[in-house]
Amino acid sequence: MDRTKDVPEWAIVRAMEEMGYGDPRQFAVDVIAADAVEYKAELAFARYIAEHEEAPADPIEEEAQAIADQFGINLSAYAPRINDALQAALRRGIELDKEQQP
Repeated sequence: MDRTKDVPEWAIVRAMEEMGYGDPRQFAVDVIAADAVEYKAELAFARYIAEHEEAPADPIEEEAQAIADQFGINLSAYAPRINDALQAALRRGIELDKEQQP
């Protein structure tokens, strides 16, 4: 039985951060991979977080919306193609910027 299905990954990561795990993203992956059998307390905490906190905003999605707004593009009318293209371009720009940094 997969006990992680009803718990979003962001909530698992947040729970791991609060519980002081070294690399919360890796532990979140471990929790999901282990089907949460040995991580019952962590998963319960993550479920609590998911029920009581808003999911974090995606900065790429927010930036894509801001760019669309600048050009008067209604993403809901053209979505998902334009929205996906904007987000892909923003992610690629971030990758290129990282490659150029020493």
